[in-house]
Amino acid sequence: MTREFVPTCLKRVSLKLEMMGYEVLSNALREAYHALYHSRLDPETGLMPCGCGTVLEISDNPLFMVYCSECAWRTDYYYTKEDAVRAANRAMGYKNPDNSIGHRPHR
Repeated sequence: MTREFVPTCLKRVSLKLEMMGYEVLSNALREAYHALYHSRLDPETGLMPCGCGTVLEISDNPLFMVYCSECAWRTDYYYTKEDAVRAANRAMGYKNPDNSIGHRPHR
């Protein structure tokens, strides 16, 4: 299952549970759907949020690495910031509108 497909599944299950009368569970899944569906690139860093929901950070001492201060997830070290961001976004399931995986190049 891909990150893009998870929100669709949550929405479908939520609707079925609501029809079956499980309102509380349906509402919880609806909130999860909105959290996942609305995950977007951070406008300042160009990074997706971490899988745990925390904002990812970039270290540049002296090589570049993207890491999560909450769950200790991190990328390898890279020579360029763009490569580190691309690796982090790929790991978080980001897919560009042109169907390539990773970070959109700056223009």
